[in-house]
Amino acid sequence: MNVDWIGALIGAAVGAILTSGGGYFAYLIERRRVERNALRELARNLSERRAFRIDRPLEIPDARSSPDFDRLNRSVVAAREDVRGTRLILVHGAAAQMTLTRMIQTCNNYLEQSDRAPHRYWFLAAELRDHLHEQLRQLPLDLASVPRPGDEAFLPKS
Repeated sequence: MNVDWIGALIGAAVGAILTSGGGYFAYLIERRRVERNALRELARNLSERRAFRIDRPLEIPDARSSPDFDRLNRSVVAAREDVRGTRLILVHGAAAQMTLTRMIQTCNNYLEQSDRAPHRYWFLAAELRDHLHEQLRQLPLDLASVPRPGDEAFLPKS
C-alpha cells in the first residue's frame, strides 16, 4: 500500500489550516485597527465642534427665535449622526457599541430637553458636552488624554 498520498493530504490540510488561520488573524488585527481609528476620529471630530465650546452658559430669553439655538441643535444632530456612523463601523457586539448607543441617547435627551426649555439650551449643551466627554473616556481610544468636545474648535490664543 502506497501511503505517500496520505502524507501529501495531511500536508495540504495543515497548510490550508495555517494559511486560513493566518489570514483570519491578519483580518482581526486590521479590523481592530480600523475600529480604533474610527473611535479616535470621532473623538477628534467632537473636540473640533464649535457648538460645544461653551465658556459661560447663560439663559437666553426667546432662544427659539435665535439662529444660534437652531445652529447648535443642528450641530448636535450632526454629532449624533457621526456617532451613529462610527457605531456602524464597529463589529457587531463590540464593547464600544453600547457606549456609542448611550452617546446617541445623550444627544437625543439634549434635543428633547432643549425643545422643552429653549431658554436653558446653553446650560443643557454644556451638560451634553460633559456627558459626551465622560462617555468618550470609556471608549478604547489609546490616547493619553481624551479631548473634551469643543476644546479644539479654535486655535489657541497667543
